[in-house]
Amino acid sequence: MIILNTSFHLLARHEPEFVEWAENHYMAAAKASGLFDEILLIKILTEVDPQLKAYSVQLKGKSLEDATRWHDDIAARLRSELTSRYGEDILYFSTYMEIIKS
Repeated sequence: MIILNTSFHLLARHEPEFVEWAENHYMAAAKASGLFDEILLIKILTEVDPQLKAYSVQLKGKSLEDATRWHDDIAARLRSELTSRYGEDILYFSTYMEIIKS
């Protein structure tokens, strides 16, 4: 199983709007794609700076190809929306992972 983990780091003042966007746009699009078996929104509790909040969206699916296609196409457009809306107030990065044993 493959996990596509995208971490988002944002100024705390944008937190409510970001969570709404993540649930209603990013996660909804991932679900609609049919590529993933499990979709999680996770709040990262490790605090680097009190003015920042961090979240992770984890998408669990069967293949690296599906995850890459999602990341490079649909998710790229969605992340571009964030950049347009928040500029440098939000940063994100993605990591592909493979579950070896559960």
